[in-house]
Amino acid sequence: MKRRKSFKVRGKQKSYKADRNTSPEAGQAGQKDSEATHQASSSGPFQSSTEQRKTFWETFIRAVEAEPEQIRSLRGASGLVHPTVAIGVDRTRKRLVVVSGDSNGRSAALAQADIQAAYQDYKVILARPIAVNLARAAEALATFFGKPEIGQRDLARLSDERTKRVFEHRAKLLIDAAFVPAIQAVGYAALNAPATWQDVITQLSHVQFMSSSDFTQNLETSKEAKADLPVIRFGALVALDPAEIDRQMGVCSVPLYELSGDEALVFHSGVDIEAARELLRTHHILQYFFPAPDHLALGLIEKKSAPPSTLAGWLEQSPNIGHPFGPSELVASNMTLDELVNVLKEQGFSVEGEFGLELTDSGKASRATVRFKPREGFLSKLSNVVSVKIDLNLHDLFKPSGVP
Repeated sequence: MKRRKSFKVRGKQKSYKADRNTSPEAGQAGQKDSEATHQASSSGPFQSSTEQRKTFWETFIRAVEAEPEQIRSLRGASGLVHPTVAIGVDRTRKRLVVVSGDSNGRSAALAQADIQAAYQDYKVILARPIAVNLARAAEALATFFGKPEIGQRDLARLSDERTKRVFEHRAKLLIDAAFVPAIQAVGYAALNAPATWQDVITQLSHVQFMSSSDFTQNLETSKEAKADLPVIRFGALVALDPAEIDRQMGVCSVPLYELSGDEALVFHSGVDIEAARELLRTHHILQYFFPAPDHLALGLIEKKSAPPSTLAGWLEQSPNIGHPFGPSELVASNMTLDELVNVLKEQGFSVEGEFGLELTDSGKASRATVRFKPREGFLSKLSNVVSVKIDLNLHDLFKPSGVP
């Protein structure tokens, strides 16, 4: 017997319309809350309250057109319970929006597949918050030392009394300008603390420390060269993109470290949903949930060369898997998908090639503006869906004779 899945709201639901049509008394209360939030924020990046961090995700979920639910975990078809930070339900479009508590994009993608198998009546849309980006701190450290490593001479300067005070002053400026911003987003929103620490440790694992055996192997080098042998290398951390795996796995990364303190306040207040939507759009997060069909078409052309009719068929899959189209960003929005594909050709974004549509220089330039944004995760997700359909079709095409 199939178990029926249901989503019950504990307490009275707060609708989007209620937010926009508040009474004067409620408006005054909201203004007081906003002022209190601003005062808390002005004293430092970690001063938001537990309630404000919870409200962050409630605002986020309403901004992507779902309603928050008071559920903290979901059991997948495998029987495993997957940690979540927040959950929202869009009953109209049958979407289940899950803010994952996983520590990396790969495990989040596996959790999404498991949850989707359990809740087949809904389309699971999964986002994963990333609060810490140590690559920025490492980049500032490389600028501080003039190289992506710390050598023997650098350590000697730090211990030299003549230069110690200068280094201490510069180090304080470095911490305030680079290290604090790299971790301040931890205080913006509710997070799964163990997962956040695992992510931090994973990022730190890209730092390389020179062992005593490394020194032994360099005994033949000159005394001057040995004096500047690197002890700590952090070039790999400088090059790290914490959201790369999420994009590859089709997960919506939510890089909290991209938000400013003032932007976080919009989500803490929970009053202006449209402002929150605009911030998500600015940071290319909203387009994961509501993709722009023109940018999506260019991405599919880049990944999979196909004739126009096939490309239009691929684009049609987007609403079917829980991602309704948002407005186009390169061409007019009031056209069919077939017309859109033709207009992209007419305006010089794509051209007919030997095996299908190909990007022109203009198309490649447009792709470059979004390739490393959170929205790119949906392109990977849709591309994987399309690939599965292609593989299944090929399997049917080359089925051995006599096999039903």
